[in-house]
Amino acid sequence: MKDQIVLVTGAASGIGRAIAEDAAGLGAARLILLDLDRDGLRVVASELAPACVDTYAVDITQPQALEAVFASIREQHGRLDTVFNSAGIQAGQPAWPDATPQQIDLVIRVNLIGLMYVTHFAIPLMKQRGGSILNLASVSGLRAYLSGAIYGPSKAAVIHFTKCNESLAESHGIRVNALCPGMVNTPFLSKTGTDGKIAPWLQEKLNTGEVLSPRDVAQAAIRLAEDAGKAGQCEVLDAHPPGNQTASAGNGS
Repeated sequence: MKDQIVLVTGAASGIGRAIAEDAAGLGAARLILLDLDRDGLRVVASELAPACVDTYAVDITQPQALEAVFASIREQHGRLDTVFNSAGIQAGQPAWPDATPQQIDLVIRVNLIGLMYVTHFAIPLMKQRGGSILNLASVSGLRAYLSGAIYGPSKAAVIHFTKCNESLAESHGIRVNALCPGMVNTPFLSKTGTDGKIAPWLQEKLNTGEVLSPRDVAQAAIRLAEDAGKAGQCEVLDAHPPGNQTASAGNGS
């Protein structure tokens, strides 16, 4: 991350915020933080001082607004070195098969289409120098279960999209990889139950430590993004008390 221009989506909270904090600590020259939460971005930017930070309150599912953001990045900096596609949402309640069409549309648009838009606009800023794009997928994209019938496919598509971009490493020096974390203790967990509460089965896992922290995921994401030998890889990060282990799903997952 040292001396790099680093873009992070979903940077106002959770995993995206942890990635921004770690990238700043590792000496990134400039952090470009994207999120819908304007106030949250202000807080993160103030806490990262004296790191150089640009913030954009933008909906990544809106291509015209996103295109304007990347035009600004090109004008001000002329390049991007690393992109972390960490914005994402859960399907929430009611769970599948009782979920609404609106839930389906929103999850697919944020978790997949928005990520594809960001990648589309980032690549032209990375072609000359090369760089790294790290997509936050999920083990839910590898493991099928009924209540994950919306969220899981959105992340499975992210994994496939990552593998489709493997050849960019050879043609343009741009390495695209994905990290597939297990359960992560973020504010999203409160959307799994009713009335803003964590679902009981998830609370049991929290109590037993079978959950990752945003910092666990941020550190693994940065390691994978910095690994010059990997492209098109999808690595699994699960919580295994008393410690965490990372296993590669490779191209065969």
